[in-house]
Amino acid sequence: MASQCAACGREGEDLKTCNGCKMVKYCNASCQKRHRPEHRQKCQERAAQLFDEKLFADPPPREECPICFLPMRYGADECTYQACCGKIICYGCRVATIKVAADAGTTKSKNLVVEKCPFCRAIPSTISSETVGDPNDYIVRLKKRMSVG
Repeated sequence: MASQCAACGREGEDLKTCNGCKMVKYCNASCQKRHRPEHRQKCQERAAQLFDEKLFADPPPREECPICFLPMRYGADECTYQACCGKIICYGCRVATIKVAADAGTTKSKNLVVEKCPFCRAIPSTISSETVGDPNDYIVRLKKRMSVG
């Protein structure tokens, strides 16, 4: 769809758009300067309208917890990132999973509850030299995880 210069009427695809109103197009700066006196009032009104639309637009929707589908709260202390599946889980779902594991008596040792991921049910591995073993194995697993997406 070819546009037309507001000042000289030349048609073309390479026209520049007015920075204020985003509606009128010009060939070059000289056409824009020549047309400015008759365009100024409408441009200012449209620019104010665009500013108001942007200012009063609805905020983007919050992310939802993939388990309970409730909106996530803002704040790092109210949600946790699960490295096993790459999901961000709300704190309520995380605590509920720990409570269920504690009630069921799933323990690794006397007082340590095995916390499974609330989403994928995997037992998270801790990153330490005792459990990981060779650091190269850990890097290979990370690369594999990144390639899956």
